[in-house]
Amino acid sequence: MKKLSRVLSMSSLFVLLAVAPALGQSRSSHKIQADIPFDFMVQDTTFPAGTYTVSTLTPDVLLIRSLDGHESMVVITRDVQESLTPPDETNLVFNRYGDQYFLAQVWTVGTVSGREFLKSSTESEVAKNFGG
Repeated sequence: MKKLSRVLSMSSLFVLLAVAPALGQSRSSHKIQADIPFDFMVQDTTFPAGTYTVSTLTPDVLLIRSLDGHESMVVITRDVQESLTPPDETNLVFNRYGDQYFLAQVWTVGTVSGREFLKSSTESEVAKNFGG
């Protein structure tokens, strides 16, 4: 099922949340579903804890939507590659500063590149206050 692991890097804590393809979706549809147990931010928008889907609209554009449909956002991302080995799991990566979480990256099982969100002005300010 889903698991939560933490990796310490520099001054912020990255939370890797294992996610699985949404039911009835193939890998080629690029739609994942995850239970996120904490409030988080994307750009300057706060999303409450809950179940979310992340869908690829175009190679550079993702749609983040709560399962109940009350929260959604279309976000432009950029390509990021950290290894030549594809991940064994699909992961959402969050930057954590104190009790604030910011969605930073999306990695899909079997692909060597992920999608990275640009740091918002809010995240940059929070990171600066935490020495990051």
